[in-house]
Amino acid sequence: MKTVAIVYSTKYGQTQKIAEYIGEHLRQKGFATHVHCIDGAGRGFAAGDGFDAVIAGGPVYREKFSPALAEWVGRNKRNLMTKTSAFFSVSLNAADHRVGCRAGDRRVLTRFLTRVRWSPVYVASFGGALKYREYNWFIRFILKRISAQAGGPVDTGRDHELTDWNVIDAFIEDFAHDDPQSKFTLARVLPQLEAVDEKQPDSLRAWS
Repeated sequence: MKTVAIVYSTKYGQTQKIAEYIGEHLRQKGFATHVHCIDGAGRGFAAGDGFDAVIAGGPVYREKFSPALAEWVGRNKRNLMTKTSAFFSVSLNAADHRVGCRAGDRRVLTRFLTRVRWSPVYVASFGGALKYREYNWFIRFILKRISAQAGGPVDTGRDHELTDWNVIDAFIEDFAHDDPQSKFTLARVLPQLEAVDEKQPDSLRAWS
């Protein structure tokens, strides 16, 4: 039985929900899974020899992933590079099919993976959620404007889930079968990063 570590950073809980969903559905396919939050006290978790594969994910805010996620990948990169690995992002851009938003989504993924110098086998972008009831007034105002421009939900009296679970199901299926023809392979999602290595200049690894 293959054992998979699913690690995540989260802010308003949607990434946690997705990580737990992936863990549960891989268990149903016969995998042993361990779902772990790396925020706060959980940051020291190591995906070492006890795991055959690792899936890591986190939300995008202001076009960046959390420092906790970047630090975790940095500490565990040796293990990540010796296992089947996957990385997923959770964002509003992933739920917006406008060309500019899709390009922005790829730009954020490219910047992060280049910075941490990690080449996961699979990469995916999942739509997140608008947690209007949890935002402060300023964030609520900004995100309502952004959502309105995209033709998305603007009712701030309730939360709105924008995650396409069918896409996540497809990701789980391909990961479970280690499908080299998957649309989620690094070569298909971010072909320019297929050969990320330690020799990349620092200028390419820096945050913009």
